[in-house]
Amino acid sequence: METKPILGFAPYTINTNGEIYNSITGELLNQSTNRSGYKVVSIYGVPMAVHKIMYKTFLMVEYHTRHINIDHIDGNPSNNKLSNLRGATPTNDNSGNYRVKIKLNKWVNYNNTFNTLAEAVDDAKLVRLKYFGLSVISEIPPYNHEKLNA
Repeated sequence: METKPILGFAPYTINTNGEIYNSITGELLNQSTNRSGYKVVSIYGVPMAVHKIMYKTFLMVEYHTRHINIDHIDGNPSNNKLSNLRGATPTNDNSGNYRVKIKLNKWVNYNNTFNTLAEAVDDAKLVRLKYFGLSVISEIPPYNHEKLNA
């Protein structure tokens, strides 16, 4: 079972089963369940959804675009094992399809769908390069394709 530090929240770590530990004391943090059934933990008084910590920590994917949801493959929002998480667009959540859409001045200039998140991310980078130039591409964090199907 792999364990990684939680970015910005030292000395806390998370493992591939979604368990969060204080690496100094070895203490396992308690997780509560919110009204929607998602596991939540409080670190330094900041409440955070465990599935979002998992996805960001292990797949190195920022969900900063607001267009990527984190889907629980088995439909159980309490199952935060890494093998149960994947990225999905809000309109395609749970369907396995991923959409790349570019709008300029309220007009849709590009609209395409993909079977995998990795394909969609690669295509989105190319389309952003075409429409917005290199400066936008350099701001996008790297995407780890190998970890997606782990």
